[in-house]
Amino acid sequence: MAIVTAIFLPQPALAQTGDFTLFLTVYRNKIEPGQDNVLFLEVRNTGKTELTNITFSSLAPEGWIIEFEPATIDRLNPDNFQTVKVKVKPPTTIKGYDEVTLIAEAHGLRRVARAYLGVEVETDKRDFTLFLSVYRDEVEPGQDNVLFLEVRNTGKTELTNIEFSSLASEGWIIEFEPATIDRLNPDNFQTVKVKVKPPATTSKGHNEVTLIAEADGLRRVTNAWLRVETAISVWLWTGAAIAAVVVVAFIFIFVRMSHQ
Repeated sequence: MAIVTAIFLPQPALAQTGDFTLFLTVYRNKIEPGQDNVLFLEVRNTGKTELTNITFSSLAPEGWIIEFEPATIDRLNPDNFQTVKVKVKPPTTIKGYDEVTLIAEAHGLRRVARAYLGVEVETDKRDFTLFLSVYRDEVEPGQDNVLFLEVRNTGKTELTNIEFSSLASEGWIIEFEPATIDRLNPDNFQTVKVKVKPPATTSKGHNEVTLIAEADGLRRVTNAWLRVETAISVWLWTGAAIAAVVVVAFIFIFVRMSHQ
């Protein structure tokens, strides 16, 4: 809360009390059909209060079995995290790659993590994966915030003309450098600089950003939850500056009147 000095400053909105994020670790996109393949899902409490009874569910193609260990998280304190073991068992008849969606819910909040998993068959000559590096999930509104997207050719042949696009909240600007990757040889990777610029008026809270890469008929997606923390500080700095000017003006008038 700003301290009012001679004027009334705008009152910031109440901080969100409950929130959490998911981070999915996939060491290998290639998995074994008919076997338990292990992923790790980090659940982090980014809110101000304890979360209770975090439950998990999933969406996957028919025949896939997905289990969470533990099946629920009873309690998770603020600024703490817990890693959940996710066992993914695709059917023995799987061919190619499919999307698996992991869902966590608590206190009316719902968070989602996605991964492309599958097996390589003789007909699959082309493939690639995305890995998004988010060093800080906090972003500043009105500023370019930099992420790094690793694009890796996991197929057997060269990929050409890899193009990028994005999905985000209205007013968010997302730019890729380079805008396209002309060529990427098998077993090679290239890191793409991603500049994310939320509007200066973005309110405090979490926003989902989805990054998409497409090449040779293939489409890969990764997403991140980014936290806006500093939007209110613009009002606070403005109010503080105005308050300082008013105080200086009062002092100046008082000094003048004292001399008279």
